[in-house]
Amino acid sequence: RARVLAGKSGRISHRQQLREELRQEAGPPSVTALHDTVTLAQVARAVLDGNASLLVLDKANVLWNGQNPSIIAPELQRVLGTRSCRFPLLFVAAYAGEPTIWEYLTKQLAQREQLLPHLLEDVEGWHLPVILSL
Repeated sequence: RARVLAGKSGRISHRQQLREELRQEAGPPSVTALHDTVTLAQVARAVLDGNASLLVLDKANVLWNGQNPSIIAPELQRVLGTRSCRFPLLFVAAYAGEPTIWEYLTKQLAQREQLLPHLLEDVEGWHLPVILSL
């Protein structure tokens, strides 16, 4: 049951109040956020396709602005038998098997002193060394 609150226009549910607050706060995404999303999608496609030349698209270092980006990889999901279809970028790069891409990504992470946490990630009990051996 939804909790009922007294609002400006009478009694409203807690969910309805939350929806209204989110509508008021939300606005269109910023141009920078859209650019980052497009760039991340292009880099993800490059990794999945094994096309190292497209990695130069990440001129603004979008990949490293936050957490390790996760990529939707249905083929890797099928191979591992996981519920999740999202995998860390290094998992997808390891599975794709393109050494140039792997080298580029690990060098970028090492320069930012972020390599170790990325190497220790797991997805539903799967760890990166196992993905590298597939």
